[in-house]
Amino acid sequence: MALIKINDTALIESSVTIGEKINQLNDMKSRLNSIAGAISDSWQGASSAAYANVLHDFDIRTSKMMEILEAFKEYIEKSTTDFKEIDRKSANRIRNSF
Repeated sequence: MALIKINDTALIESSVTIGEKINQLNDMKSRLNSIAGAISDSWQGASSAAYANVLHDFDIRTSKMMEILEAFKEYIEKSTTDFKEIDRKSANRIRNSF
């Protein structure tokens, strides 16, 4: 029989940590968008446009990273639920087999 050990507490903690990182990225995006808006209102010229493009690219990459982190978070949460359900069913089978 194979020995499989799952630390569901660590999985839940990982999911929470990822959620916190998603929130931090979202806050950072909001602050940068606010700063970018203020800069574009007061700064004109080619360098302003170049800087705005850099911030726009960063915004796109940050959004993609948030999507990836959200997918990991959902996978961890689903895996934790699945592992707990398998463990519960296995325990019931063992109890009912005697």
